[in-house]
Parts: sequence; structure tokens; C-alpha cells
Amino acid sequence: MYLFLENRYANKNSLRTVKLVIYHRATSKYYPSGISLTEEDWTTISNSKKKDLVEKRKSLENSFFKYKTIIDTLIDKNQFSFEKVEDLLETKPKNNLFLKDYFDKKVEALQNGNQFSTANNYALSFKSFCTFDSRKLELRHITVDWLKKYEHYMLEKNRTYTTISMYVRNLRTIMNEAISSGTMDRSAYPFGRGKYEIPAVAKRKLALPLDTIKNISDYTRAKID
Repeated sequence: MYLFLENRYANKNSLRTVKLVIYHRATSKYYPSGISLTEEDWTTISNSKKKDLVEKRKSLENSFFKYKTIIDTLIDKNQFSFEKVEDLLETKPKNNLFLKDYFDKKVEALQNGNQFSTANNYALSFKSFCTFDSRKLELRHITVDWLKKYEHYMLEKNRTYTTISMYVRNLRTIMNEAISSGTMDRSAYPFGRGKYEIPAVAKRKLALPLDTIKNISDYTRAKID
């Protein structure tokens, strides 16, 4: 576990978010600390005597040791999981992070745009996720491991990769929209290289009979002549 300054995104004042990183069994999760700093402040905060940086340092130290105490306790009991850490720290998302809310909103928007087929597709996707996982699903539940287990579950149910890809792509769209709206942290995004990659669906190749090809060729030649 360590503190980390987000180096990819900065606001217009060059402030970057300080995050706490928890690493466990080759999986890491990032948690916002509520503190933002410039790169310069980040390099000097450990020894700075500036009042605002001293206060931020104390806040970061308190957050770090709060997490550490809970993590150490869970590890001692052999009960560690990211979800248990979040439950004990009361960092569960608000209602607007429930997956159902996002899918309901998406389906409604598609229906209002007369995209009924796509809306039905999203509704079927959500129904499939709920059949796989009976919890009241939240965005935080959708991890790389969850997606891999879902794919395995679907294959055991004799579902095709086409269906799996279609449903999971809908879920990816939902999560991208959550990130764009600022209600989901990009560090929790489970898709992409080195994470979960959506199964590729081979394009169906339709072979034309030789007689059909010959007829097309003869028709084209006749049109040219």
C-alpha cells in the first residue's frame, strides 16, 4: 500500500489527485484521498513547513493509517478483499452508482430516440448480469475478475462469444459514460490491454457459388460492353 500522485490528469490549476494504492495478489485498486497537489508540492510535502501543506500531509497520513489498520486486521483474519475494505471504510458508492440506475437511464434514452432494438439489447444485457450475480450490482463490483467469471459462466450456459461480446460492450459503454460524468474513477476501469479484453467475434465470410460468381461476371461484362 502506498500514496500515489495521479500523473495523467491535471485540472486547469495543474493540481493532481493524490490516491492511495492497495496492491494485493497482482491486483491493485486506487482510492482518492480527497487531496490534490501540484507536482512541486508533492515532492516537498514530506518536509514542508507551509501551513496548508502541513495540514494536507496530516490528512494523508491519517487516511493512510486508517486504511492500513483495517487492511492489517483483515489480513490477520485471512479475510482480506477489496470489497471488505470498502465496506469497513464506508466507501460504498451512492445510489447513483448502482448498475440498474445506469442501465435504466440508458434504455430510456434509447427508447426516446426510437432505438427500440438497441434499448432491448441493453435490457437483455442487464438481465444477464443479474442472472449471473444476484447482488444489487454496483459499478465497483465490475472488476477484471468479475468479467472473466461472467464470460466463463456464459460459455458454460452455451452462449456464443457473439452474445458475450455484445452484452459486455454494452457494459463497457455504461462504465465509460460513468467516467465521463465524473461518478466513476478511471482507475477502476476494468477494460483494456492487460485487464479484461472483450472477446473478438470473427466476421462471417459468405462464399458465393461458382455459378453465381460467373453470372455476376457475365452480367458486369455485358453492362460494360
